[in-house]
Amino acid sequence: MDEEKLKQEYPYLDNIVLAYKEYDETVGEGDNLYEFYRNEMTYHGEDKNKYTDISVKLLRNLTTLLGDTYKGLDKYEYCIYLYHWIYYRIKKSGINDILLSTVYTEFENKKHNEIKNICPYYKYSNIFAKSHEIIKLDIFYNNITAIINILKNKDQSNNCRFQEFIYNCVNIYKNVNNKYCLTDERNTTYKDICDIAKNFHTVYTSYILNNLWEIKIDVPSSDYINDKSNTKPTYVVGCSSHGNQEESNSNNNDQPDSTVLHNVPKILGTLAGISSFMAISYKFTPFRKFLQLRRGAASLSNSLNENEPTNLINNESDPWNGSTNNTKYNIGYGSL
Repeated sequence: MDEEKLKQEYPYLDNIVLAYKEYDETVGEGDNLYEFYRNEMTYHGEDKNKYTDISVKLLRNLTTLLGDTYKGLDKYEYCIYLYHWIYYRIKKSGINDILLSTVYTEFENKKHNEIKNICPYYKYSNIFAKSHEIIKLDIFYNNITAIINILKNKDQSNNCRFQEFIYNCVNIYKNVNNKYCLTDERNTTYKDICDIAKNFHTVYTSYILNNLWEIKIDVPSSDYINDKSNTKPTYVVGCSSHGNQEESNSNNNDQPDSTVLHNVPKILGTLAGISSFMAISYKFTPFRKFLQLRRGAASLSNSLNENEPTNLINNESDPWNGSTNNTKYNIGYGSL
């Protein structure tokens, strides 16, 4: 994940951006970590040389936790960002799990000097490797002070990407809780995951829901976050699917087709209270076919982009034909 994408996914949370810059810094050729990697690692696969750069960076980043060379971050927070970095760098580089676990094991056995490793491999493999979205809940928890301050700031809290970050985290929590923490294994196999989910629920309730009078925007309510049956994505009013403020209709006479399509679901939702017949007739009009063609083209375009990690948020069904499609349109139609 590059710096710009990090800023979009975690608006105003600068610590993770600073941490990534530190993690990605090149390790000097004269550093003894290169010799350690070449000579002390018990991994002898043919791809060992191919992954020298990412492996040595990981060794350097783990070594940083042994002292006070990290740049002002709490060590546990540093660790969460490190897991996030590992997740995306593995995805980008293709390093295999055996080599990754070997780097961790050799580091702990030969470089850690019996000091407890606060970022152990088992925690990454048991929790965060399942989905980057679980990491997002932990990042939310560790940044709750910054988040509540942003929510109290009228200008910052109105940022669409920030609002979508809040709603997205709540929906991730609901799905993680439903998937892992309502099972018989919640206190065994999934204990670490459920601890993260519980921490998120605690700070969201204590810092946000209990201080709504200070918050400048609408946020998911207590009823919504505790409703186990409702896990559909939430549409942020006034925001587009790209995290931008939507223009009012009065200024959109000459807008491109894609923007017009974006506003159709909201228009239909508004008209529902006046005439449900108009919305229902949409199902049988040629214009619907036009929309489906446009949406199909958008789906094809998206499929050409880089694959993203598994998303725990459930896809919604098209209420017209039962097909699966996870777009903002479904929420507009769902209100009819």
